[in-house]
Amino acid sequence: MAERQSKPASAVSLSVSSSQEYVKPFEDPYSKAISYLEKHNILQLFQTLTTDVIYDKPSDPLDYLIKEVQQIKQQKEKRQEN
Repeated sequence: MAERQSKPASAVSLSVSSSQEYVKPFEDPYSKAISYLEKHNILQLFQTLTTDVIYDKPSDPLDYLIKEVQQIKQQKEKRQEN
């Protein structure tokens, strides 16, 4: 059985046909998620909501959080109107 000799990396030539389309490199899902969270201030939102729940200790935390988010949304809408 004959042994296969490999060429050094410098001796290997790569040719790309001009008819091939450029393929965009794969974006890291973690980086993509972090970018989205930062763009929409999600981490700050959850930090604020969590702090408020711990500080106020509502009897119904879910209802409290829903009302807080609705209030934040209304404030955002008012800012966009002005």
